[in-house]
This record gives sequence, C-alpha cells and structure tokens, in this order.
Amino acid sequence: MSEPDRPPASAEFHFPSVNLPEPKPQTPPRKRSSLAALIVAVVALAALAAYLWFVNSQWQDQNDRLRDQAAVLSTQVDEIRQANATLESQVEALVEERDGATATVTDLADSQANARDESAFLSEIVDSAFECADAQSNHITHLENSSRYTASSLAAEGRDISEFCSGVNDAYEEYRAKESTN
Repeated sequence: MSEPDRPPASAEFHFPSVNLPEPKPQTPPRKRSSLAALIVAVVALAALAAYLWFVNSQWQDQNDRLRDQAAVLSTQVDEIRQANATLESQVEALVEERDGATATVTDLADSQANARDESAFLSEIVDSAFECADAQSNHITHLENSSRYTASSLAAEGRDISEFCSGVNDAYEEYRAKESTN
C-alpha cells in the first residue's frame, strides 16, 4: 500500500488562522468569594423579606380577627352592662317592695298583737265587771238576809266589793282615755 502523500518533514505546517477572543483575565479568588457572599446575602435578605412579608400578612390577618372579636365582645359587654343595670333597678324596686311588705306585715303583726292584748284586757274587764255584778248581787242577798250576818262583816264585804268594782271601772276608764288619744 502506498502511503498517502505526506509533506516533507522539513516543510512547516501552518494552521488555519482562527480569531479567538482574548482570554479574559481571571477574577482573583478574593473577588469571587466576595461576589458569592454578596449573592448569598441578597438571597438571604430576599428570603428574610419574604418571611417578614408572610409574618406581617399573618399578623395583620390575626389583628383583624382580634379586632372583630374585640368589637363583638365590646358589644356583648355593653349588652350585659345594660342587662345588669336593668336587673339592679328591678332588684332595687323589689327590695323597696319587700321592705314595704315587711313593714306592712310587721305593722299587721303589731296590730294583731295589740288587738289580742286589748281583747284579753277587755275580756278581763268584762269578766271583772261580771264578778262585780255577781258580788253586788250576792251582797244584796246578804243585805236582805242581814240577820244572818254581822253588821261589820256586811260593811267589810260592801267596802271590798266597792273597791273591786271601782278598780274595774277605773281600769276601763283608763283604757278609754288611752284609746281616745290614739
């Protein structure tokens, strides 16, 4: 086989000319690390800003909900205060009514006790008046049969009956005088 044509060894070989851009000078490692740190910082700040935006949005939503709840609670508190005021005035009216009823019951109980006392007193006066009448009737009978009794015993009996009946009469007159002043 024949060998392809080769240029002679002494001949120079020329490469076709290609315009290549000039190589950029390499950034020193220090500038690269500063750029990387700047990119990381910008990304971190962007993430922080996004997080703060999210938190702020959540906080505003929560704040709005809490303000709505506060408004509802404020309305409820006002309604409860109005209801309490109404109930307090009703309680005051009931206390006044109770005090009036208590006073009336006390007055009635006092009146009833006084009426019982008066009734008992008048009953004693009536009983004493009957005793006085009976004693006077017996004394009259004794005087009609004076021969059976001594004059001194009849006189003593008359004095005793007279004192007793005078006491009954005085007690009744004192009661009437007291009643007329009331």
